[in-house]
Amino acid sequence: INKILSREKIDFEHFSVFTKEIRSNFNTADFQLFLKFYSLKAQERYSYCHVIGEQSHYTYSRAIIDFILTEIKKNPQKTIEHLKKKTKK
Repeated sequence: INKILSREKIDFEHFSVFTKEIRSNFNTADFQLFLKFYSLKAQERYSYCHVIGEQSHYTYSRAIIDFILTEIKKNPQKTIEHLKKKTKK
């Protein structure tokens, strides 16, 4: 996702509560936030659950990347902040 954001010159950023700085990279926590907010693990179009014994592991499709990028493009500086506010309610 970071490579595509850079290549397409999308000015993605948000304020990190932990570092007290503005971040411009998309990380695992951001990905997990998208998964939770949009319930993406439950949608077959975006993910597949591999179950081996009692352990499960998810594989994600290219469609999930496209979806996340589309959402970020709508408001690159406020996307993460918006998702965080909505998931805390």
